[in-house]
Amino acid sequence: MNKTFKPTAILTLSALLMLACNDEKSPSSRAADANSAARKNLQNAKDKTVEATKSLAANRIAFAEERVAFERKATAQIEALKVRQEALAKVEDGKEAAARDAGKIRNERVKNALAVTEDKLELLKKTSEDSWKAAMQDFDKAYRNTSDKLESWKDRQDFEKKISINLNKMDARLDTIKSELADAKDGAKDKLNKEWDELSPKRDEVREKYNEFSNSADEKWDEAKEGLEKTFKELSKTFKNLFS
Repeated sequence: MNKTFKPTAILTLSALLMLACNDEKSPSSRAADANSAARKNLQNAKDKTVEATKSLAANRIAFAEERVAFERKATAQIEALKVRQEALAKVEDGKEAAARDAGKIRNERVKNALAVTEDKLELLKKTSEDSWKAAMQDFDKAYRNTSDKLESWKDRQDFEKKISINLNKMDARLDTIKSELADAKDGAKDKLNKEWDELSPKRDEVREKYNEFSNSADEKWDEAKEGLEKTFKELSKTFKNLFS
């Protein structure tokens, strides 16, 4: 028995066949798509590698520049420390024997600290990139230690100079009193004698403390400084304009 298909049935079957052909690509087409995707992934990987290489190179250049700049700066800092050390040592050389010996001890402390700072810089120059930051911090610590010692030494010398100037003023005032006593009469003479009796022992006390302070090599000198400053403050109240 012959079957006949209606036109609508034939159209529906044709549409289904066309859809099936469109959904299922041929093996060669799928292979081409896979190759295209692989090439794209490979190109992306190459691009990332290039960018990473460029970034690494840029970082290495930046580190090299930072390293050179820091080492140049550190070298200049050490030279500046040496200049300060030599200047302060020269001042110590001009003092009397006991004070000069104490100054030599302070100078040796600073020179030792300087040597450590120089060693830290040499180590820094030889250190790998991985350890460089830590080596840089070690140098900074050594540099600050040396700089602090120099600063304390300079402050001490300035204070000694200030005390010496004030002692000279006390000596000068006592010399004036002595000179004026020769011609002073009655009340004026009594006033001058009173001033002498008050100032002379104070001058001797300050000179003794000053000599003790100058001849000491102790690094901690804040207590001695406070004691001398207190003495001069009291003297300034008793003897107006003496230290102005």
